[in-house]
Amino acid sequence: MHASYPCHALHYKNVPQVRRVGSDAPWRSEPLSHSDCLIRMLQNRGRICPLLEAPWVRTSIFRMDWLHVCDIGVCQDFAGNFFHEIMPLFPGNTKKEKCAAIFAELKADYDRLGIEDRMDCMLPTFFEHKDAAYKLRCSAAKARALPQIMYRLALEMLDPNVPKYAALRQAAYHLSEVYAALSESHPCPADAMKEHGLKFALQYVALHDYCSPNDEYSFRIKPKLHLFLHLVSDGSVPRQTWTYRDEDFGGSVARMARRRGGQLSCKATSTTVLSRFKMKNPVIRLV
Repeated sequence: MHASYPCHALHYKNVPQVRRVGSDAPWRSEPLSHSDCLIRMLQNRGRICPLLEAPWVRTSIFRMDWLHVCDIGVCQDFAGNFFHEIMPLFPGNTKKEKCAAIFAELKADYDRLGIEDRMDCMLPTFFEHKDAAYKLRCSAAKARALPQIMYRLALEMLDPNVPKYAALRQAAYHLSEVYAALSESHPCPADAMKEHGLKFALQYVALHDYCSPNDEYSFRIKPKLHLFLHLVSDGSVPRQTWTYRDEDFGGSVARMARRRGGQLSCKATSTTVLSRFKMKNPVIRLV
């Protein structure tokens, strides 16, 4: 079951420090009970989420979604910083030329691995933003294809004798292993995600501490890193509860509802969606 209400952010007796990512972090051993969580909501918001007022609905039934926490969260954060760090190592006189060289590497890996969800190009503005932390802007599906490619680039281009590059190599490795554990064929996904998720977070925080004195936008530590640790540590299998199909259907409905003139009303929009849905799908037959 999914909900946008931030129940998991309230699960701990002490408000967690997001940068506390180790196995000995206090939030791991001091979970809130359902009642404690409701009290925290009342204290912080003055009300309880209506969904939690329904019979038998407890905070323990909620699961965080991989797409929102990792694909467009932790993965894009790391990818933006990764490409920012390796860009100077590519040939070219300008950032745009260097990004074109990066894209050539991506395209070669896309072809080699048979990846369909591809970046159309690579520009410095995709991950370097004015007065903002480095973060790669792309769809969730395109971000999901990148960890194994970033690890390959890290092995080939980053000198392990340079401390920052060594940490980048390790972080890229552990993130790629977390994504590998999403496969249905993985023999032990929960254990692998817990081990490599923790090690990735440790490297990410170490990179932040190393880089932040000179660049406040590097490896910014965000709340989604904390949510990511919950997701990889609770023993669940994300592919059993993620919302890819729901998100895809929502996008399909939005495209069907797009209008080019005409009346703008609930009835007109609903009629358009249903009409286009009928045109795009075969008639249901009961035999």
